[in-house]
Amino acid sequence: MAGQLSRNLALLPAVRRELAAVVARDRPRLMIADFTATVAGQVAEAAGMPWVTLMPTPLALETRSGAPGYCGGWGPAHHLGHRARDACGRAATRALKAAFGVIFARKLRALSARIYRPDGSEASYSNQAILGLEMSEVEFPRDWPECFELIGPVTETP
Repeated sequence: MAGQLSRNLALLPAVRRELAAVVARDRPRLMIADFTATVAGQVAEAAGMPWVTLMPTPLALETRSGAPGYCGGWGPAHHLGHRARDACGRAATRALKAAFGVIFARKLRALSARIYRPDGSEASYSNQAILGLEMSEVEFPRDWPECFELIGPVTETP
């Protein structure tokens, strides 16, 4: 995972430059970014435009309750043991992301990027709107961020 993240971080300066050039040339009013396009928000903010994150699955999005992302197969909490398990999983996820922030601090600084905002929210995703392309019926209850909304799957119609 660390190797993949390192290679991804190496691509981001060029991606940011190319995206900034498109924004400067075309002057869009809104940036719609895939959840993996972490520099899109930086480009949008620098251009003074709103931005939206699209997530095909909200797996990666941190919450303060419910089964944590990256802990596949965990069902909803039915008793104190489950709630404790979920809290430990959420803490481990956050600690791992923070550790990667320390390990890759130099590369993140070069990108003017950070893992978390001062309010504790994840800086990779829009704090204006995050749209989950998933059905609410298949997601376990969680305290999603206020800007998050499950809008259902998006399919292409020829």
